[in-house]
Formats: sequence, C-alpha cells, structure tokens
Amino acid sequence: MEAEQLNHNLLLFKFQSRRDQQEVLEVDKPWFFEKQLVVIKSITGDEALSQVELTETPIWVQLFDIPLNHHSNANVKSMATKAGRFLCFDEKGAAGWGKFVRARVALNVEKPLRKTLSIRFKGDLVIAISYRYEGIPNFCYICGKLGHLLKECELKKEESNDEEVLGFGEWMHASLRKRYSA
Repeated sequence: MEAEQLNHNLLLFKFQSRRDQQEVLEVDKPWFFEKQLVVIKSITGDEALSQVELTETPIWVQLFDIPLNHHSNANVKSMATKAGRFLCFDEKGAAGWGKFVRARVALNVEKPLRKTLSIRFKGDLVIAISYRYEGIPNFCYICGKLGHLLKECELKKEESNDEEVLGFGEWMHASLRKRYSA
C-alpha cells in the first residue's frame, strides 16, 4: 500500500490488490491515526477531489431497552437509522433477546451522536431507547460531535464535567463485548 497526501486533511491510499483494499474497507472497527478518526472511502478515480465526501464511517451501535414485542427487523432498523444510515444487523439480527441489539450504521461524522430515542407506545407509555457506540473515539460531551473534546468546543458555556449538565458522556462508549442471549 502507498499513501499520498493530497491536501491538509486528505490522503490517497493505493493498494496493490483488490483483496488488500477490501481488508481495509471491511474491517469491523473504525480506523484511527494518533487517536483521531480516519474516514475511509473507496473511489473510482474519476471523481474530482471536491466531489469526494468523507462524512460517513461504518460503526456498530448498540440499542438498549427495546421492548421485546418491538424487536422486529423493521422496528429496530427504523430505530437504528436515527443514529446513521442503516447497513446491517449483527448475526443475531433484531430478534435477539439480549441486553441490546447491534446494528451497523454509516455514522455521519459531522452530526452529533444520537443519545436516546423516545417512543410512545399504546396509551401513555413512553420508552427511551438508548444508544451506545462501539469503538468511537473520544468526542465532545457538550455538542456530541466527533473530532474535538469538551475543552475545544465552540459551544462551551461553562466549566462543568457533570454529564447531566453536558448531556453526552462516557456512558455512550459501548463495551465491545457481544450481547448476552436471554
């Protein structure tokens, strides 16, 4: 593999074989360099650099507290798309009755992470589905975006490390362990 720097934040990787390229593109975890997320995208070579959008990275998201009667593929896929463009479920699918359901999404790195999703069911029952992300780098606990930390945030209003005040927090980093089956 060869790497060529095209501009300040853009590298072009040239692979010796299609197989090597697929190994890099299909890895199960995000890529990092010096603790910073590296967004990788396959291109044909016919694109102008200004047309290449590096805004998504595939990532596993864990969805917690989904009521058992709502574990259909369609329901869970709809919930997963709130975190990013849906790609697939893990091998257990949406029907697994563990602590959480795993879905792979193309996470838009320019948007805040999704924390929760409130869903109203029959009557007045409201359930909060929580999201946790596998293998994400550190992110800002004020705005929920990747690429900077709390101390560098433009939205920083006050010195506080209280996750309740900040809204985002360490709890959004998922354990990489697989879910348990019930």
